[in-house]
Amino acid sequence: MPPHDASDELTDRERLLVQHNAVLQERVAQLELAVDSHAVVNQAQGILMAVHRIDADAAWAALVRVSSHSNIKLRAIADAVVGLMSTPDPVVDGDAAAAALEMLLPTLREVEGGPTPDPL
Repeated sequence: MPPHDASDELTDRERLLVQHNAVLQERVAQLELAVDSHAVVNQAQGILMAVHRIDADAAWAALVRVSSHSNIKLRAIADAVVGLMSTPDPVVDGDAAAAALEMLLPTLREVEGGPTPDPL
């Protein structure tokens, strides 16, 4: 093995630092996404609690159940619930929005005076 001079060793250290920095940046991005996701999921949970008059555990269970049965990420379902309830003219576009709408339909049927299925 040939001997390393100081410039080779410094280059190896710099390369290692660059790699380590890239890993740390990716972790920060993942944590930021997790924090954002948590906020949206909490908002959806609160909406379901208010709309269906259920507790936090039941709202969480409903989100998990719909996500699991529809094979759609929970965050996408939560985004759709928040989107449907926070815009004046919501657009039901895509599987997540359709699943979210199904979660909210019992309340819409109650308002319209139609038959009311069991909540969630």
